[in-house]
Amino acid sequence: MSKGGAFGKIVIWLLVVLLLFGVVGLVLFFVMQEQDVTYYVEYGGKQYLANSDGSIELSGGETHEFFVKSLTGGEVEFDVKITSNSDNNIAFAYNEEYRNSYTDNADTNDYSEVFGLKTDTNGFTVAIPQDMTVETAIETKLGGDITLIDELSDSTAYFVVTVSVGKSTVDLSFVFDGQVYIPSSGIVINPPQIIF
Repeated sequence: MSKGGAFGKIVIWLLVVLLLFGVVGLVLFFVMQEQDVTYYVEYGGKQYLANSDGSIELSGGETHEFFVKSLTGGEVEFDVKITSNSDNNIAFAYNEEYRNSYTDNADTNDYSEVFGLKTDTNGFTVAIPQDMTVETAIETKLGGDITLIDELSDSTAYFVVTVSVGKSTVDLSFVFDGQVYIPSSGIVINPPQIIF
């Protein structure tokens, strides 16, 4: 077999493989577009496709940047809000009235302002104050003190970032540093040093 014939067969096989990848890519693109998966949300180097959910960790005292990008490269018109997580509802008392953090009222559930949510054309930012807890977030939203009825956990996501484009959404539930106030043990060494 000549070198030219072997080279020609390799080129043909490469073209066939590239053609197959192109066809598969087009089919996937149209299937995803049919399911309204036309964008993704990127945070911390990880991508979350439309109609998906995830969980993330945010640090207090920092501004966290999220990007909303199109799969086709254009701009995405999106809405974003931060709400109470319906899966992890919190019972509390406010003004001698028992309440839950999640209700059917969209205004009551919207914590976007509390978490410093700001949007621009490419995405949005979330800024959690250094000393914020779940309790202080609810108190900030209501404008007064609350009494928690439920015991809170520092590993439970009580809030969700929801990005919406048309009928599709990306839901990112999150926990943040210091979200639960843990009082000190109350142990005091007197005198404040140990002498050997």
